[in-house]
Amino acid sequence: MRTSLIAAGSLVLALALGACSGDTTGGTPTEGGPFTDTNSLVSAATQSTSEQRSANFTMDMDMGPVTATGNGQGLFAGKDSEMAMTFSMDMSALGQGTMKMEMRLLDNTMYMKLPQGVPGADPAKPWVKMDLAKMSAMSGMDPSQMMEQSDPSQALQMLKDSGEITATEQTQIDGAPATKYTIDVDFAKMMSQYGGSMGQLGQMRGLDIDTVPVQVWINEDDLPVQFTIDMSKILNQAVKASGQVPKGINFDGAHITTTYSDWGTPVSIEAPPASQVGTMPGGK
Repeated sequence: MRTSLIAAGSLVLALALGACSGDTTGGTPTEGGPFTDTNSLVSAATQSTSEQRSANFTMDMDMGPVTATGNGQGLFAGKDSEMAMTFSMDMSALGQGTMKMEMRLLDNTMYMKLPQGVPGADPAKPWVKMDLAKMSAMSGMDPSQMMEQSDPSQALQMLKDSGEITATEQTQIDGAPATKYTIDVDFAKMMSQYGGSMGQLGQMRGLDIDTVPVQVWINEDDLPVQFTIDMSKILNQAVKASGQVPKGINFDGAHITTTYSDWGTPVSIEAPPASQVGTMPGGK
């Protein structure tokens, strides 16, 4: 069970933050209307995000017995991407209360501020740092891919290669006009195309899943302003594949939503003071 859930959790982050990269080709929307194919949609949105490069964001996750909210800012520049984020994870349903953490990603390094009360942690050095090369060795992913995970244009690449637009709707996000695209991502095709480069995530290709529902909101400047990914099939199937289904727990409402705002706003992300950086409890 543990292996399946770890892989599923990793896939959640990969889908949410964009672990897959690729090239785009040109495309334009239908005259006077929304985009009608993912290739054109991704091409336009990728061009717009590459011009603006930075934004603020919020995140909302529902993973069955665990929910989380977070906010932060990011500089989206491929392998040179940077991100700062604070988040709160509610594990009350598991009898573990709420955990608050902070994360910064820059210079091929991830810094995490541990929550108070972690056994073995030094209160004077609440931050720990993890080298992305070592993390990559554990996950089987390339370090540059891990740096690109914060770039929303990379999530769009997955939609271009594996998704089909099934519906569009004119709506608003935070009071501003936006087009909502409903996209079915072919799970088998996605894993066939990207499973080999996803390291341990590749083991998820054997799950009995047809499509993964995704919704994307694009504003009038062709910038992505919101993503919602339905994770219910993936998480339910991961638990089922483990052969150990926890009693009374399901992931029917599992999802992750990321909302972007203030595109083009300057961001400043710095490493924590060296004097406040310690080692992971239990590490060497």
